[in-house]
Amino acid sequence: MPRPVDQPFGALINIPGILRLFLKPHKPALTVTSLELPYRLYLTPIEPAGWRHALTAVKFGSRTELWHTRLATKVDGLPDEMAAYKPMLRAIWSPDYKKPNNQQPFVMPMIPEDRSDIVRLTAGFDEQTFKPNTEISEPYIPKPITSHCTILTALGAWLNSEGFWSRAPIDTDENGDATLLPTEAWRHMSAMGRDYYVRIIKRGFVYCLGHSASLITISERMFEDIPGSSDRAAYLRKFDFILLREPIRLYPGDGQKFEGRDFPFRKVEILTKVTPILLPPGSDPGQVVGSLVTEAAQKKVFWPMYDPGDGSKRDVKFKIRATDMSGREISFSMPLVFIRSDQNTSAILNQVNTAYGTDDRVKVPINGQLVELAPQVVDGDTEGDTVIPVQSITFGGALPNKSLPPNRPRYFPFAAQMEVNVPALDQLAKFGKALTVSYADVYKTSAFATPQNTGQVFLKTMGGDTGLSFGGGGAGSDGVGGLVAPNMSISALSRNNGPVGGNENAFAGGNFDPADFFPSAKLFGTIDLKDIIAPVAISLIGAAVPKLKKVEYPDRIEVSFEFKREDISSPLPILVTGAGGGTTLTVGAKAISHFTVDDPQNPIGNFNGGAPDPGLKDPEVIVDASLTNFKLNLFGCVIIWFDNLQFKLKAGEKPDVDPKLHDSNPVVFGGPLEFVNRLSEIIPSNGFSDPPKLDISPSGIGVGYSLGIPTVAVGIFSLQNMSIGALLRLPFDGDPVSIRFNFSERQKPFLLTVSLFGGGGFFALALDNSGVREVEAAFEFGAMAAINLGVASGSVYIKAGIYFHWKIDTVELEGYFEMGGEMSVLGIISVSLKFHLSLGYYKSGGKSEVKGQATLTVEIEILFFSASVSVTCERRLGGSDADPLFVEFYPSQNLWDEYAAAFA
Repeated sequence: MPRPVDQPFGALINIPGILRLFLKPHKPALTVTSLELPYRLYLTPIEPAGWRHALTAVKFGSRTELWHTRLATKVDGLPDEMAAYKPMLRAIWSPDYKKPNNQQPFVMPMIPEDRSDIVRLTAGFDEQTFKPNTEISEPYIPKPITSHCTILTALGAWLNSEGFWSRAPIDTDENGDATLLPTEAWRHMSAMGRDYYVRIIKRGFVYCLGHSASLITISERMFEDIPGSSDRAAYLRKFDFILLREPIRLYPGDGQKFEGRDFPFRKVEILTKVTPILLPPGSDPGQVVGSLVTEAAQKKVFWPMYDPGDGSKRDVKFKIRATDMSGREISFSMPLVFIRSDQNTSAILNQVNTAYGTDDRVKVPINGQLVELAPQVVDGDTEGDTVIPVQSITFGGALPNKSLPPNRPRYFPFAAQMEVNVPALDQLAKFGKALTVSYADVYKTSAFATPQNTGQVFLKTMGGDTGLSFGGGGAGSDGVGGLVAPNMSISALSRNNGPVGGNENAFAGGNFDPADFFPSAKLFGTIDLKDIIAPVAISLIGAAVPKLKKVEYPDRIEVSFEFKREDISSPLPILVTGAGGGTTLTVGAKAISHFTVDDPQNPIGNFNGGAPDPGLKDPEVIVDASLTNFKLNLFGCVIIWFDNLQFKLKAGEKPDVDPKLHDSNPVVFGGPLEFVNRLSEIIPSNGFSDPPKLDISPSGIGVGYSLGIPTVAVGIFSLQNMSIGALLRLPFDGDPVSIRFNFSERQKPFLLTVSLFGGGGFFALALDNSGVREVEAAFEFGAMAAINLGVASGSVYIKAGIYFHWKIDTVELEGYFEMGGEMSVLGIISVSLKFHLSLGYYKSGGKSEVKGQATLTVEIEILFFSASVSVTCERRLGGSDADPLFVEFYPSQNLWDEYAAAFA
C-alpha cells in the first residue's frame, strides 16, 4: 500500500533558505511515498490529498474486483473524488536529476532531460528565478502537477496528469548568462503502466525576429498494421511542431542596437501560428545551424523542416506581415530558427549570429514592395526620398547593447544587406539593376543629426555593379542634359540628394568633392567634371551639389536631377573657361510618370529591376542644360568660342540644340587646318544656331554647314565642283564631341582639268579633344590621246588613282594603274588591249593584309568574227598580330645547328 501523504501543500512559501536546501530534490527515503510513475520519475502526492480504496474484496457476481486505490482531494479529512479541487503531485526525484544523458536505446515519450526538468519545476525548493521582466533574482516556488486520475493497481498504474509553469528555475553559464529552464508544460496519460499520450512543451524563441514560441513534442500510441502480418499493434509515434506564442513584436526593443535604425520595420506579425509536423530536431543535416555540431545543441537550436508528403525535405516558411515606420504593410515569407530558452546565452547566440549570416536562407525575397527604409520627413512638410522598392532583405541577428532578463530573447533582428531599386535611376538613367546596400554606419550611430550626418546618408552600397552610366552602353546623356553624362559609382543613398558617389562618410560630413562623387563623369563625353569643379564644404541643400530625387504626388511621380555650378574653372587645354564672362554649368532634368488610374492610393512599388511599374504611364522627360562663356580647343586644329551652348528636350518634341557663337572670331583654325583659316571670316556668328544642315538621330545631334566654291577656269586650266564643309557633332551616347572638316566629298569630288590631263578627289578630316580620329582622301588622274590617219585610227589612255582611309585601328590604302588602247584599220580589223593593276593594304584590329591583282584583256575583231582573252592574277599576303620572333624561324635544334654551321 502507499505510505501516508507527507509534504503539506501549504509549505510552499516563506520557507527559510536553510530549509530550502534541505528540501531540495534527493532520493526519497523508505518512509516517503514515492511512485515511479512514469519511468525513472518518482512522484508523491501532497496535502490535501489521500488515497481512496475498498478495505475488503469487492465482488461483482462471480467475479472479484482487482485491488486498486485512487488518489483524491481530502474534504473534512477524507479523500473525496467529487471534491472541487484535483489532487496534486510532486516529482521529488529522478536518477536523471541534473545529470541527464539523453542517449536512448529506442524512441521513448520522455528523455532524461524532461524528467530532470520536471523534478526541478515541481520540487526545486533550492532553485532561484527572476522576477518577471527583471534581472532581480528571488527564490523559486515549485509548482506541483495536477492529477486528473491516478490509480494504482497490481497490473500497473493509471495516470492522467498535467502541469504548467509560467515561471521556471534559472541556470547560469560560465559567462554569467542566466537562462530559463525550457520545459513549460507536461501532460502525461498512461494505462496499466503503458504510456499512450505524452505532451511536453519547451519554451523558446524564433530567430532572428525574437517572437516567443513553443516546441511541442507529442508521443501517442496509434493502432497500425504490423508489416507482413494481418494483425495490428499500438505503436508509439512521436512528432514535433512549433506553436507561436507571441504573434506580434514591436521594434525597436529595449536594448536594441542603434535604436533599431538598421531594421526597417516597426512591427512584425507572424501569421503562421502553427507549423506542420516537423522532422525530428537534429535528424537532418539541413537543420544544423552553423557550428552547433553536438547532437544536444542541434536539437535545441535548429532550422524547422518538414516533409510535405513527397519524401522531400523543406524549410518551414513562416508567413510575415511587417509594417514600416510610415505604416505601410509588407508581406513575405521566410524560414526562422527555433532557439530553446536554455540556449538564450551570448556564447550560443554569437555562434548562431555568425552561422546565420552565412546561410542562403536568410536572404528573403521582398519582390519589389515599397519599404520606407529611413524616416522620410526632412524639414517639417518636406519629404526625402527614402521609400524604395526592395527586392530582397538579408536578415541578421545581433546581441543587445544591455543586459536582458532570461525570459526575453537576447538578440534583435537587423537588415544585414538589401537589394533595392532606385526609381530615380531607373527612370532618368535607365539603370535597370538592383543595388546591394546596407545601412550606413553614420546613420546607424547618428541618424540624421548634424553635423555628423549633414549629407543625410542612410544607405551605403555593398559592392557589385554600382556604376551609373548616362552614356555609352546604357542610356544616353540626353537623359540628363545632352552636354554632360554625370557618370559615377554609386556609393550611398542620401535622403535629400538621392544617389551619391565617392566616400559616403565625407559626403555625410558635409563635404562635396567632385573627384570622389564624379570619378568618371564627362562633359561633352570627354572632359572629367572632377577636373573643372572645385570641392566645396556646404550645407548640401543648394543646387551646387547634384541631387537626384523622386517625389510622389497623388496623381504622379516626379523624378528630377538638379545641378548648377557657377565657378567652373578649367585647367585643361580643351576647355577654356571664363571666355567673355563667368562659366556656368546648369543641368536640369525631370521625368514625370502619371498613374494609369485615378486612384491616389494606387501602389507605386514593384519596379522589378528597372521595369516600369504596371500602375504608371511611361515617363515624360523634360531636359534643360546649358554651358556659358567657354571655348573648345580641339587639339589646336580648331578653336570655337561659345557664348552659350544650350540643350533642350521635351516629351513629344524633337531635341533643340542652340549653340550661340561669339560675335567676333567665333571659329579659328590652326595646325594642319590653318590653310582654311579664312573660313572663319565667312561663317556668320549665328552660323550654328540656324544651320543649313541639321542631323538628328538617337545617338546625337549634328549641326554644320557646307560652302560651295565657284568654278575656277583659266585657259586650259579648270577646277570645279569644289566645296568646303564642317559638322559639329554633339553625341548623346557618351562619345566625345567632335568636328569633321571636308574639302569636297566622296560622292561629289572636285574636278581638275589641264589640257588633255584630268583628275579629281576629296579630303576629309575628323578630330576631337584627343586628336585626329579619322582621315579620308582620294585622288585620281589620267591622260588620253587619239589619232586618225584615214586608213587607220587609234587611241591610247592611261589613268591611276589612290585612296587612303585611316580611323584609329583601321587603315585602308588602295591604288590602281590602268592603261589601254585600240586600233582600227578600214573598219575591218580592230584590236584593243587593256591592262589593269591594283594593289591594296588593309589593317583592322591588329591584323593586316596586302592584296594585289593584275588583269590583261586582249580583244580582236575581224569582219564578223570577234574574240577576247583575259588573264587575271591575284595574290594575297596575310599578316599577323605581331612580327614573328627570330626563334620561330628555327623551330628545331637541327635547323639551328645548320644555320650556325654556315657561319663557322
